[in-house]
Amino acid sequence: MTKYIIRKSFDGKYRWVLIAPNGDNLLTSEAYTSKEACLNGVQISKESLKDSNFKMLMTAKKYQPYFTQIADNYQILARSEIYSAAYARDAASDTVKNYAADAVIEDLS
Repeated sequence: MTKYIIRKSFDGKYRWVLIAPNGDNLLTSEAYTSKEACLNGVQISKESLKDSNFKMLMTAKKYQPYFTQIADNYQILARSEIYSAAYARDAASDTVKNYAADAVIEDLS
């Protein structure tokens, strides 16, 4: 089951992590100052996946492939892990597109 997990970090900020059905981390959000803002970020992530204008930016950092989920206002919502190859990145991106919109939210904060 794909799920968004919300956690509070040691600095008091909140982040969500999107977990794939196999347990791998797909996306990690930017930091939020409140739980409400973090939950709103999850909703924006889910809604953008249903949108025909869904934006996923494919990039390479030091020749290591990863991707970012972009909001309608072009701000980065979340970043993926670094992958060993572009095909692995593309498979993870497809998992996000196919499953995240219906993912459950688990609050561990």
